[in-house]
Amino acid sequence: MSSRFAGPPMALLEAQAFALHTIYLQCYTGPTEVVTQEETGFILSPDDLPGFSDRIIELAGDPALRKRMGMAALKRAELYQQNHVIDRWEALLQS
Repeated sequence: MSSRFAGPPMALLEAQAFALHTIYLQCYTGPTEVVTQEETGFILSPDDLPGFSDRIIELAGDPALRKRMGMAALKRAELYQQNHVIDRWEALLQS
């Protein structure tokens, strides 16, 4: 993902729900709540286009890394499933 400004990172969550790793350029809102650096994907500074392409090449050449990050991303995405979100809202409202 390469936008400089983003709202809720639905595209990242959707990718994670399909066990896909992500690479994105840091923006001012949203994605750092979803992506864990070098665990579920890569977070790069906004102007690091060479780093962006390097991470693509790295992932393209390393199936084990893609699988490890993808499975971690899937696990992370589960935190945003409806039942988990509803449970957190109910706990908040009952407190």
